[in-house]
Amino acid sequence: GVALEAGLPADRPALRLDGVRTPGALAAIAVMEPGCIDDIPDPSAGPAAETLRLDRLMQPPWPALLDENTPGRVPSRVPIFVGQGEGDPLVIPELTDALVARLCAVGDTVTYRRYPGESHSGVVEASQDDVLEWIAEVVAGRPTGTAGDDCPG
Repeated sequence: GVALEAGLPADRPALRLDGVRTPGALAAIAVMEPGCIDDIPDPSAGPAAETLRLDRLMQPPWPALLDENTPGRVPSRVPIFVGQGEGDPLVIPELTDALVARLCAVGDTVTYRRYPGESHSGVVEASQDDVLEWIAEVVAGRPTGTAGDDCPG
């Protein structure tokens, strides 16, 4: 929720989020905007309902805007690496499974790795070796091994 609130206005300055924010959202955004990932503790990465008024997000123009900003609408021209912490309370693995299925359905080349017990921020360090190996393989033009396609079929 907080990432959505911080990112959408950067992309669309005229967009007003006042009507969909909860009172606790502004404090979390104040931490996120100037910081890096290490500055944002996992407690700020709580469920979207803690920072967004989900009932208001179901009313126009929000459904169309959210769909427009969801990956998997058109294929990417480059391979994609997805790392998921299995202990992530914000982005639960089933949501990422659905995203990967959506990416695969449009023809993306996806490498998908899940990391047992890792949190939303912990997955960054846990996936580091896999990401570096994946980058090296992609740059070398070897779409096998770590840089392989984990899409079914």
